[in-house]
Amino acid sequence: MDIEMTVRYRSALDTAVRLATALNVEPLPGYTAVFCDVSGSMRYVRANTAKGLGRSMLHPYDIAMLLGGLIHNVSESGELQMFGSRGQHPVPHAPVHIPETARGRVLESMRYMRQVADTVGGGNEFFYDWFEDLIERKVKVDRLVVLTDVMIDRLDTRDQGYYKNQDWTIASVVAEYRRQVNPDFKFITIDLYGSGKSLTNVSESGDQRDVLITGYSDRILQFIGAKPRAQLDAVERMHERLVVVKEATSAMSKMQVEQAAAASDREEAAAA
Repeated sequence: MDIEMTVRYRSALDTAVRLATALNVEPLPGYTAVFCDVSGSMRYVRANTAKGLGRSMLHPYDIAMLLGGLIHNVSESGELQMFGSRGQHPVPHAPVHIPETARGRVLESMRYMRQVADTVGGGNEFFYDWFEDLIERKVKVDRLVVLTDVMIDRLDTRDQGYYKNQDWTIASVVAEYRRQVNPDFKFITIDLYGSGKSLTNVSESGDQRDVLITGYSDRILQFIGAKPRAQLDAVERMHERLVVVKEATSAMSKMQVEQAAAASDREEAAAA
């Protein structure tokens, strides 16, 4: 395939993705920060959530690039960052600056995302310093979306001191940001590996402002932009469908057992 044809294919795919997103997803209101985990585990461990995405989307890293670009593209305003460990930066994250010529073109944006990702270290460190800066400057962010395999810890940051409070946990720094700046701040973890784990103990807190999404789906964009009540309704509807399916499956199994027993009785009667 020649270069001109490759460029045309890429442009056509970009246009298709942009149109599909524009037609099916409402813009995310307010300010949305998107952080893509680009640590080593994201690049080399195969994602349990990558089914149906083709051979080019086997790892959480690949899905994070695509989904992160899409979320940033449908945000009214916001920022896009890659995070892992410090690498070539004094902190474990780096912003991605998409030039005007590439804005709205997700596949083209992914090229810039990968360039920045290669400057970030392969470790797993959380960006406490980013929260500290927001708290200090009282900057309002409406939602934070973290695309990750949820294999994050402090590593050696305690001795390096690139953030001020050495006793932070993810839950405590989020709580402090809500207390001082934005009580409605939404923290959304998208587990692309499929472990079902959350960065903020969603299952324990029950806080509707903390959201855990496991897996990959085109519905994620709509879910992120929904209000907490709408998100809860969506989960409850899904639960109701699962209950119906389970009951139907159970009823079918029971019917099959009864039919098998009746057939056995008929065979015994015929033999007698």
